[in-house]
Amino acid sequence: MTHMSEQITITKLLYDSLQENSKWLQCLRAEGVHEWSGYDAATARYREFGQMKRECERRAATTRDVDAAAAVHAVEPAVDDTVRAMREAGWSDELLREMGLLQ
Repeated sequence: MTHMSEQITITKLLYDSLQENSKWLQCLRAEGVHEWSGYDAATARYREFGQMKRECERRAATTRDVDAAAAVHAVEPAVDDTVRAMREAGWSDELLREMGLLQ
């Protein structure tokens, strides 16, 4: 049985950013970021955002567009917080647009 991987196409800008973020995360982990006082809060926020995103996708797949729009609207505050944090960390609006976080 052959398993084929799903593939996507992204811009070089986004690819490079993902590579740099991966390297940065490896450095943080190597230096003990898990011992940082805000680590648990950051982990909880990340998981909450992921749960909201999955719920939004589930609702969009199983309901009418009007309901899906309401689900997307419910996620917007978390997206706004994420965008704000990413901007503070130096992410450009161009990259955030490519990631679909800005219009």
